[in-house]
Amino acid sequence: MKIAFDSQIFCAQEFGGISRYICDLVQTLEGQEDLDLQIVAPFSINAYLKKISGSIFYGFQIKKSKYRTVNVAWRILGLLTGNLLLYVIRPDVIHETYYSTFPLGSRGVKRVLTIHDMIHEKLPDDVTSSKRLSENKRNAALRADHIICNSHSTQNDVVEILGIPIEKTTVVYLGLSPKVGRGSDLTRAIQTLPDQYLLFVGARAGYKNFKGFIEAFASSVFLLSNYEILCFGGGALTEKELTHLTGLGLNAAQVKQMSGDDALLSECYAKASALIYPSFYEGFGLPPLEAMANDCPVICSDTSSIPEVVGDAGTYFDPNSSSQMAEVMESLLQSEDMREKLIKNGQSRIAQFTIEECARKTADVYRKILK
Repeated sequence: MKIAFDSQIFCAQEFGGISRYICDLVQTLEGQEDLDLQIVAPFSINAYLKKISGSIFYGFQIKKSKYRTVNVAWRILGLLTGNLLLYVIRPDVIHETYYSTFPLGSRGVKRVLTIHDMIHEKLPDDVTSSKRLSENKRNAALRADHIICNSHSTQNDVVEILGIPIEKTTVVYLGLSPKVGRGSDLTRAIQTLPDQYLLFVGARAGYKNFKGFIEAFASSVFLLSNYEILCFGGGALTEKELTHLTGLGLNAAQVKQMSGDDALLSECYAKASALIYPSFYEGFGLPPLEAMANDCPVICSDTSSIPEVVGDAGTYFDPNSSSQMAEVMESLLQSEDMREKLIKNGQSRIAQFTIEECARKTADVYRKILK
């Protein structure tokens, strides 16, 4: 079977969850005798492609420009040339990497699409370009021969919102990425970590509910007296966020932000008192699993796919209730027995979410649609 991954996401993302998912998947599938894998991205800005074998990925990596028009031009060139190459390669299956307005490659080829979440459809006010992206997603779903969903929660949303027959979908959980090398600046960066802190990972706006988290934190004398907040990734705190913190009586010393590689992130998990995951909605959500892999207790929302992924390895709150969020955080952080229980449960839980199992079930989807 010749399986091709189109250029969409690699022309758009330098770093990001979807492109990383595809690269981890391809690396894990590599070597299976019945699969001929190719990433068709002749011009890309994606950093993860550096890890991909030269026999699978042919193309040039373009350095991302500070000028938006330059990036757009390279993106259009990458999509057009990638589309032409798909006609030349003639794969048996095209695994679409995002939601293109039109099908890339021959219209007669079998297609697989991974839908990671339905955030744009369920929470349109919290994300940008939701109408156009939703239309593209619907079109991509309708032309796909089979759809992979990251969770049963996402599968239910796809069936309900897009009207896709459930038999056209398969749930394939994401798997934890392979460990990466330690960054050269790791020791210096670790020295800047607070003594006791609650960890928040990734983007902070909208449905991620960072606002609700800091309001819950600021309402608790216990939390204020004993912990700081560390935000990993998501960019520097904005003026709007800093103004909100000041309004809650917090200062910059109590809420820190840092970025770095996977090795530094692992250290941040390992040294945190807990990961706080207060999202209103997630299609899957990798940070809780990453926390479990680093013996970090998880305190999280009780919505969407989060309980499905976290199971008995987390303690839950209603993300709409700051008072309940504060109570749950206080309760866990004051109970060493509960922390140890969650850590132990997490060690068992992550065994259900391996990249090898993700790859095996994905390959089964390819074989299924070619029967």
